[in-house]
Amino acid sequence: MNAFLSSSHEHSSSHEKSDEMSAVSSNETTIDYVRMLKIVKNIATRLLSMQTLSQDKVSALFDVGCGTGYFTQTLSQHFPSSCVTGVDLAEGMIAYAKKHNGQNENGQYENADRMRWCCADAESLPYAGEVVDLVFSSFAMQWCSSLDVALAECYRVLRPSGQLVFSIPGQGTLAELECSWAAADDETHVNTFASQQAVQQKLQNAGFSQ
Repeated sequence: MNAFLSSSHEHSSSHEKSDEMSAVSSNETTIDYVRMLKIVKNIATRLLSMQTLSQDKVSALFDVGCGTGYFTQTLSQHFPSSCVTGVDLAEGMIAYAKKHNGQNENGQYENADRMRWCCADAESLPYAGEVVDLVFSSFAMQWCSSLDVALAECYRVLRPSGQLVFSIPGQGTLAELECSWAAADDETHVNTFASQQAVQQKLQNAGFSQ
């Protein structure tokens, strides 16, 4: 089984100042959120182009950490004959995804029969082994308690010829924010992310080739 990794630190914050940690205005927050969302969507689009399976080779796939289901819908359109399952730990996200996805531009639910939703932990997927051909995950697995366990779960559910394509923030993400907090105190306020080399080693440990 192959794994394709996109490790990025493109969306580091540039709004926080080292001399003050005051709250930004709602307008600035909105602008920053929209900017980040565009970057995440662009990365996910590039990520989809990295997979090398032909459409007829993918009968089932998982979108792990699907969030609102935006890319679950995109995946269902890219693989029109596949059963696509969006997986997310947050019940609210799954509820939103169920309500807002599966529709075409005319509001008709043309893909709903092929789209399924599951509220579950990436580190404990409630499925038997070797059930999907593709696992897709964009900016989600960095929040897992153990990336090693999550990758092992992806390997377990993939068929022998399957592929994992995923992206996570890379080492150096949020560096500006980390520097800003460092000027305020010695506490840890910012998540740290593994280097690409470390993640590649975790992939090998899980059994993936690259």
